[in-house]
Amino acid sequence: MSQITDCGPYGIDVVSAGVDIPYRDSYFESSELTASFRARGVTGLGAFLDWRPKRTIGPIAPSFRIQYFRPGPGGDQPITINDDISTTSASFHLLTVRPIYPMSGRAALEVTVLHGGSHESLPRYVSAEVLAATGPRLARWRDESFLISVAGGYRVVTAARQEGNFFANRNGHAGVAGLMFSLTRGADSRDWLSVTVTRDVSVKNGLRGWRATAGIRTTF
Repeated sequence: MSQITDCGPYGIDVVSAGVDIPYRDSYFESSELTASFRARGVTGLGAFLDWRPKRTIGPIAPSFRIQYFRPGPGGDQPITINDDISTTSASFHLLTVRPIYPMSGRAALEVTVLHGGSHESLPRYVSAEVLAATGPRLARWRDESFLISVAGGYRVVTAARQEGNFFANRNGHAGVAGLMFSLTRGADSRDWLSVTVTRDVSVKNGLRGWRATAGIRTTF
């Protein structure tokens, strides 16, 4: 991730650019079909631009991100790790940069709106997701910390492309609950490696099951 700090009179603290390389492992088991489905692998490559204002709101630091993501091939299996469609997204983040309770805990809130282009006979689609997480720091070594957080959120989509080929042309929604494991670096507690394990709840037009996602942010 490359960064520009304290640039200009507009109160900009950091403008940073980087890459996102997610790994996804999706598994679904159906008692009605007496079958199970699994898909896993690197889903593609994304490039993002972050803007973090100079001033914090007490212990809370807001940030904004725009991202372009190019997926790998999705295939024609019942479950896919991506949907073959390039996407653009905008995110708003709130992150505590100072401890908010014992064990140096932190909290985070993320709101993301994503737009996907049309693909073959499928139209464009939009999704929106809200995710909140909070948890303690378990270990620290130099400027790196290991944290575990309880995460929960809600997702709405106009076409459930990432749910595999069963629901690709239907709108849907789902609640999300799970755990997030993070390695952070620096005083601002930004993740450079994260693993999230979640369970879908209250699903409409989607596959119910566990999801595991790993993300790496690297420099260039």
